[in-house]
Amino acid sequence: MFKIKKKIIPELDKLFNEVGTYRRSEQFKELLDFVKRFPHIAPYNAMLIHIQKPGSQYVASVTEWERRFKRTINPGATP
Repeated sequence: MFKIKKKIIPELDKLFNEVGTYRRSEQFKELLDFVKRFPHIAPYNAMLIHIQKPGSQYVASVTEWERRFKRTINPGATP
């Protein structure tokens, strides 16, 4: 369990710091515009996507990739 905490805590710290960049109204509006483009994604998850891949054009779950596109996601693939 300690190994997991060692790995997760720095990632959470990084996420917390990146969320702080949205304090300015222009950046916050950009985030809201991004979230608005993906109504099928929860706003929090859309924010995480925006932090990881700001220019994302299309977002789909693993299930959706398999069902709609007959594609599988490689285990451990980076988003």
